[in-house]
Amino acid sequence: IFAQYFTFGGVVTLLPVHLGRLGMGAFEVGMSLAAFSTMFVITQFPSGAISDRAGRLPAMVAGLLCIIGSLAALPLVSGFWLLVAIMGLYGTGYGLLFPSVSALIADHTSIGERGLATGIFHALLTAGVAIGAPAVGWVAGLVGVERGLLLVPLPMLFALAIAVTFLRGVKKATV
Repeated sequence: IFAQYFTFGGVVTLLPVHLGRLGMGAFEVGMSLAAFSTMFVITQFPSGAISDRAGRLPAMVAGLLCIIGSLAALPLVSGFWLLVAIMGLYGTGYGLLFPSVSALIADHTSIGERGLATGIFHALLTAGVAIGAPAVGWVAGLVGVERGLLLVPLPMLFALAIAVTFLRGVKKATV
């Protein structure tokens, strides 16, 4: 979850600058985030059900691949509708990933530990944005915004490797 929101912090830091260089303004940034959020909300419901039936890993891998693909395509944005499509795919990835990652709390903690585990989960989420936004901004200051955007998917590749390594064979809650 830290990598997911570290990356998001980088996107919300660099995307407005990148789009500004393409002649897009606040409306386009807002609409791209609306496309992201809409797909994030819509995708979570079926993704959670799939995660419960098929296990956490398939939805997580699908989500991570959508996120990685959309982030890799983000520097290639040349127009508004391509931006909306890419950000929609990014939101779809979040919608596929988030229910499975969240469900791992219940899967791997006892009832007496879930409040603390949920608190840690949300602290990592917030810390990801708090650290990712300035870190990616700093890197972009060194290498340029477009190159900085090219680096944004890397934490998600790392998260994919961790998920596949540690969750292979885990299907449902053991509690």
